[in-house]
Amino acid sequence: MPAAARHRHRIRLAWAVCAWWALCLQGSPHAIGTVIVTTTTLSDIRAVKYSLAWVSDAGGAVSANPQTLRLGALIQLKFIPDGGGTAPTALYDVTLVDANGIDYLGATGANLSATVSTQVRVAAPLIYDATGTLDLVVANAGISKGGTVQLWIQIQQ
Repeated sequence: MPAAARHRHRIRLAWAVCAWWALCLQGSPHAIGTVIVTTTTLSDIRAVKYSLAWVSDAGGAVSANPQTLRLGALIQLKFIPDGGGTAPTALYDVTLVDANGIDYLGATGANLSATVSTQVRVAAPLIYDATGTLDLVVANAGISKGGTVQLWIQIQQ
């Protein structure tokens, strides 16, 4: 293949790669960190327990992992940091926000301990109407650190 033809081929290939990257970046924002959700139905108390296990990214954060939960009242939550080398940095923060930025945890996830779990019984249950998604947001956790947030939502019947 002549040099001029190879040069044109490389330019076309470079443009194709640029176009592909541009299409990839137009999609929804990429998730930061990871969240794995497990659900347990607690029929004896008409509730659903959600366990949201999270791992932070290189910036120590988690976000853009929207979840849809059942209609009901948030009655209890627990923050459980990982142990050992994956324990989050002391005073890390957790929020559970809707599309309007409202924190459904009511700031109870601020300045959490890196070693001690925290359980909160919500005095005036927050009603979640299930019309949108909620995003677990973790900040200041450190690189590749983890924990679990457990939510108990009493099902409205």
